[in-house]
Amino acid sequence: MRNSQYNPGNIFHVTDGPSTGPFPLTGSSDVDRTAPREQEMLTTLFDLGRQVTSVLDLDDLLAKIPRLIGRLISFDAFAVYLLDDKRGELRIAYSVGYPEATSAMRLRLGEGLVGAAVTGGEPILVNDVTLDRRYVSLVPGMASEVVVPLLHKARPIGALNVLSHRRDQFGVADVALVRQFAAHVAVALVNARLFERSRSDADAFETLAEIGREVAAVLDLDALFERVAQLTRRLIDYRTFGILLVNEEQGDLEMKLAVRYGEKVQVPRVRLGEGLVGYAALHKEPVLVPDVSEDPRYIQLVPDVRSELVIPMLLKDRCIGVFDLESPELDAFSKRDVEILTLLASQAAVAIENARLYEAVRANEVRLEKEVRFAQRVQTALLPAGLPKRLRGVEVAARFAPARELGGDFHDYLAPESNTLVVAVGDVSGKGVPAALYSVFAAELVRGPLSASARRVLLHALLLDLRSEAAHRHDRELRASLSDPVLARRLCANRAARRPAGLVPRLDVRRSLVRASRRRPLRVLHGRRVRGDGPERAGVHRRAPARGRSPRARTAASRRRRCDRGRHRRVPRRRGAQRRHDRGRHQDHRMSRVAIVVALSVTAGIGVGAIASSSMPQNAKADVLREHVQRQLRDVASSFDGVMGYDVVDLTDGRTFGALQDDVFPTASSIKLALIYELFKQVDEGRIALEDVRPLNPAFKVGGSGVLHELTTPSLSIRDYATLMVVLSDNTATNVLIDAVQMTRVNDRMTALGLGHTKLRRRMMDREAALRGDENVSTPAELAKLLQIMYRGDGLTPASRDTLIAILKKSKDTPLRRGVPPNVDVANKPGDLEGVATDAGIVYVKNRPYVLAVMTSYANDGGGGARAIEAASRAVYDYFHKLASGGELGRMIR
Repeated sequence: MRNSQYNPGNIFHVTDGPSTGPFPLTGSSDVDRTAPREQEMLTTLFDLGRQVTSVLDLDDLLAKIPRLIGRLISFDAFAVYLLDDKRGELRIAYSVGYPEATSAMRLRLGEGLVGAAVTGGEPILVNDVTLDRRYVSLVPGMASEVVVPLLHKARPIGALNVLSHRRDQFGVADVALVRQFAAHVAVALVNARLFERSRSDADAFETLAEIGREVAAVLDLDALFERVAQLTRRLIDYRTFGILLVNEEQGDLEMKLAVRYGEKVQVPRVRLGEGLVGYAALHKEPVLVPDVSEDPRYIQLVPDVRSELVIPMLLKDRCIGVFDLESPELDAFSKRDVEILTLLASQAAVAIENARLYEAVRANEVRLEKEVRFAQRVQTALLPAGLPKRLRGVEVAARFAPARELGGDFHDYLAPESNTLVVAVGDVSGKGVPAALYSVFAAELVRGPLSASARRVLLHALLLDLRSEAAHRHDRELRASLSDPVLARRLCANRAARRPAGLVPRLDVRRSLVRASRRRPLRVLHGRRVRGDGPERAGVHRRAPARGRSPRARTAASRRRRCDRGRHRRVPRRRGAQRRHDRGRHQDHRMSRVAIVVALSVTAGIGVGAIASSSMPQNAKADVLREHVQRQLRDVASSFDGVMGYDVVDLTDGRTFGALQDDVFPTASSIKLALIYELFKQVDEGRIALEDVRPLNPAFKVGGSGVLHELTTPSLSIRDYATLMVVLSDNTATNVLIDAVQMTRVNDRMTALGLGHTKLRRRMMDREAALRGDENVSTPAELAKLLQIMYRGDGLTPASRDTLIAILKKSKDTPLRRGVPPNVDVANKPGDLEGVATDAGIVYVKNRPYVLAVMTSYANDGGGGARAIEAASRAVYDYFHKLASGGELGRMIR
C-alpha cells in the first residue's frame, strides 16, 4: 500500500564507508554500540560469511540466509530477490513471512524500494514505510524496511529485503551489518550459480549420451520421432515441439511429429526458406527469436507463440530436417538451449538416417524374398517330377540341394525314342533368381527337339546356341548321357563340364546317390570350347559294342565303363600359374551340388522299382511300444494334482492315442495357434500383408507376458507382431492381431475346419470377459488336428505354410521342448494361466514326426501342469525315437 504523503526526513540513504563508521542520515534512531558489542558482531559477521560461502547448493544457500541474518538483526519478514537480466525483473527467490501469492510477483528495476535500491546500487533504510510513496506493500502490517542490494564486481544480482512491523526498528548499524553480510551472500550466490550451471551441464551431457545410445537402437521412424520428443523434454521444458524433415524432391519441410501441450497436432508443410523453420533448414544454422512479433520471417502456424527456437539436423553438411520449439513466453530459450539442442539434433540426424537405411534394406529384403519364392516355385514346377511313361527297365534317383536358397542347376529325363533315356544335367554360373530363371530357360531349350532322334537330341542339347541377352551374363555347362537298356548302348556328351554321372548296379542306386551328392560343388570351367563338326570333335563319344563278345558280356562290359574321360576333348593346356589365376578369378561361381545316378537293370524289360523306404517295426512289437507309452502317460496324469488331457498323432501312419482328448479345456495362450493360422489364411487371401506396418493402439496394451506393454507407441509389421505373439507370447501383440483378423473370422475358420470346440471368445488378459465366462477354449484332439493341418499346409500356400512353421519353430523355453533333445525341432505354442497349463506342437523326430497336444486344468501347484506336460513330452518322444531308430526286429540303429 502506498501513502500519498511523502516526507524525505523519514528516509535514510546509506553511503559507502566503513561498516562501523558514521553514516550521513537525514533522520536518525540512535542505537548505542559499545566496543565489546562491536567486537562480538564482527566475530559473528565473520562466522556468517564463512558459513554462507561454504554452501554450493543454491536452494540450501537461499534457505540458510534468513537463519544467518537473524543472528545479526531481528525481523518479521525477509526476502531474497534475484535479478533476471534478460527481462530486467526482480523475483522473490526465497522468503520468510511473505504470503504465498507473492512468490509469483515480479518487480521491474526502479519499482518499489527494492527496485530503487538495485538500480541505485545503495542500501535504503525506511523507518516508516507509510511515508514513502515508492513502497510496494507485499506483506501486510509492515512499518519499517531495510533493502540492501547484492553486488558482485559492482554489478547488481539481487537484493536482501528486511521488514518489521515496528516503526524505527532498524538503525544505521543494522544497515552496515546487513550490507557487509550481503557482500558475502553475493559471492556465495555467484558460486552457487556456477556450481549449479556446471552440475546442470554435466547432467545435460550425461542425458545426451544416454539419449544417443537410446535413439541409435530405434529403427522405426515413427517410434524414433516420438522418443526424441520425449527425451528432449528431459533437457528443455517446451510447450510446443515439432520435427520436420526435408523433402528434397518437393523442396519443402514435412511435419513428421508435432506435439502441443503433450498432444499431437497437425501442421501443414513449409517451403524451404519460408518462415523461421524454412530459414534454418535452408541456411543450416540455428534460429533463436526472443520475440516472434518483431521478426518478419515468422509465420504463425500455432496460436499464442511469443518466442521460438529452430535447430537444424545436419548430417555431413546436409540438412535433413529441423527441431522446432515454441513457447508462449517471451525470451523462453537461451543460448545454452541452442548448444544442448544442437548436440541432440546431430544425434537425432544420425539415428533418423540409420532408420531410413534400415527401412530401405528391409524393403529390399522383402522384395528379394518375394523374388526368391517366386523363382523357387517356377523352378520346382518346371523340374521333372518323374520318368517318361514309355521308359521301362530303368531306375532313376535324383537329389537337388542348392548351395543357397536358390540354385541355377537343372536336370531332365528325355525319352525321344522307345526304350531310350537321355539324362541331362545342366548348370549356369551365379546363384539366386537370375540364375534360377535362366536355368529354366536353358532347360526348356534342351527339351525342345523331342521329336528328333536320340543322337540329334543329344547333339542339340550340347551345341545349342543361347543367344539371349541373359546368355552373355551367365556361363553354361551341360552334361548328358543317353542309355539304351535293350542294346546296352550309351552315348555321352559334355559342354564345359565334368564327365556325366556313371552307371551303377541297380541295387546300389540309393547309396550312389548319397555318395554323389556329397561331392564338392562344381565350378564353371572357363575357356573350354566345342570344336569341329563331327561327333568326336564335338565332345560326343559313342561306345560301340566290342566284337567277338556275347551280348551278356557286352552288357556287363558296358556297365563297367565310364563315358567321357576327356581323352578326346581338345582343351588348350595352361601353365600352373594361369590355372591358379583362373581358379581364383572365378571362385564366386560355385555351383550347387547335383547328382544324377542312372541304373540299368541286368536284363531289359524289368519295371522301374522305387527306392525302398526305411524299415518299420512289426505291428505286434509296435503295439507293445504303444501300450508302454500309454501306460507312462496314464501314470503322469494320475500323479498330477489336476486334470490332464492329451492327444498324440503319428504323422507317418496317422495313428492316434490319448485320454480326455475330446474334453474342452481352457487354452490360455495356445489359442494363438488358431489366430496365427487365420492370419496366414488371410495373407493368402490378400486381406493382410505380413509387411503391413501398424501402430500400436494403447487400448490393446495389457500385461501378463511380452514386451510391447512396456513401450510407448511402437509401430511394427504384422510379421513382427506374429513373431512376438509366438516367441514371447506377447499378449499386446496378440490383441493387435485379433483386431486385424477379427475374432469372428477366427471362429468361423475353425468351424469350417471341423474344429467346432475351438473358440476365441476374448482378447488376452480381459479379466472381465473371463469372469463372464467368455473363456478361450479347445480340446486336445482339435489342437492336434489344427497342427496336422499346419504340418500339411492345408489351405495355405507353400510360402505361408513355411513361414508359419518357421515362426512356431523359433526357440523358446516351454514344457514340451524341455521333454525332447535340444537338437530336435519343435513347432509349438504353450499357454499358462492360474491353474491352467497347455502346450501343443509338432515334434520333428527324424523319419518319424508327430503331434502332441497336452491340456491341464484344476492344478493347485502353479508349476504342476508344466511339469506334467514335460514328463508327457519326454515319454512320447522316447516312443517315437524308438520307432524311428529301430529296425524291423527292434535293433536300435544309431
